Amino acid sequence: EYWINGLISGPATHATYSIGNTILALEKAGPETAVASIIGAIRRAAGRPGEVVHLGEVRAQLAAAAASLPAAAKAAADAFRTGVTTRLPGETARSLPFQPGTQFSPGATLDETVRYSDVGPAVFGLVRGLRDGLVSIGSLVDANAPLVGLQYSPLGAIPDIAVRGVPVLPLGTAARIPSRFIASIHSFFRAMNYSMAKNGMAYRTAAEEGLEGNAFDARVADVRQNPTEQIMDSARESATQLTLMGKGSEFVQALSRLTNTRILGVPILKFIDPFVHIGGNIIDQSIVQRTPVGLLSQSIRDDVMGKNGNIAQDTAMARMLVGTGLSIAFGSLAAEGLVSGSGPKDPDHAAMWRLAGNQAHSLRIGDVWYGMNRLGPMGMLASISADMYDVAHIAASGDMLLAGS
Repeated sequence: EYWINGLISGPATHATYSIGNTILALEKAGPETAVASIIGAIRRAAGRPGEVVHLGEVRAQLAAAAASLPAAAKAAADAFRTGVTTRLPGETARSLPFQPGTQFSPGATLDETVRYSDVGPAVFGLVRGLRDGLVSIGSLVDANAPLVGLQYSPLGAIPDIAVRGVPVLPLGTAARIPSRFIASIHSFFRAMNYSMAKNGMAYRTAAEEGLEGNAFDARVADVRQNPTEQIMDSARESATQLTLMGKGSEFVQALSRLTNTRILGVPILKFIDPFVHIGGNIIDQSIVQRTPVGLLSQSIRDDVMGKNGNIAQDTAMARMLVGTGLSIAFGSLAAEGLVSGSGPKDPDHAAMWRLAGNQAHSLRIGDVWYGMNRLGPMGMLASISADMYDVAHIAASGDMLLAGS
């Protein structure tokens, strides 16, 4: 537990995770939705029946992102207060990655009617609660409690040290502070992505019904306020996947089961679970879903072949086309010396490469390199594209012996 919280600790980690989530959400709502609408329009013109993605969904999703900020901020504050990721509408309590026991802990549910004026009292209540807890330590002592004892939380295994029933040395609470920040970040972006996905599908529903003008706007508002179970399920799934909290592919799930296997009653390999789960989802979102490599996956092939419906087909093709286009763009930046990959593998060559002012997995702006390896799927896609350019450049020069160094 301490190891996992240590891995996700630090303002830099939380900031890059937030930036990566923002980039992925905007990439999906913008270029991917636009390309999916173009593919759908072409296929509909060619005679394919059924619903399609509409270009207006781009504006609808971006508008929802701005409108959902108060609710997302409130969800983040609630998650930090409870230590549990705020549940989306229709979602039941369940265990989330790196948050053991959350199914037994009281958590908040997203309130989509929140306004900016409601966020301030929520944050004030959070701070005031921390202050009151500190003040009460000296006055709320239970005389019947043991002099010194341990207080456990369903959120983790590390206990707090209590004197007369009052936690005076919050070891476990302090160790789990990074998890609270992660729960807060998850809650913020899941709330925002949920609203974006739902608003996009509300626009699609009204467009497929052929409505216009005031009737169109009224229908969008009605679907947004009273979504069907199918829309809610799809929006929750999209929000979970975009925050890298999904179950992942079958391979990732198998690895996760292996790392959580108990040997003599102890999950010995659990300490590497963060690498498996988050890393697997980043690979899935960047390489599997957004490059032609995804055609090796049966589920991706089913989507591309249209076995899961028009929307899944057009969306899968759009993701792949946009991802491939971004890979080419990143490779072009690498050719200009503006994006770097892994760098030389040979220690001597790598040392000289760094002394020349280079930095691995980074973007150069002016004379400064900025690391992009922690920016989620887009950061990984950029890094791999730069590596592919390096290999291709070496191959073109005829010195393949250097490709591995």
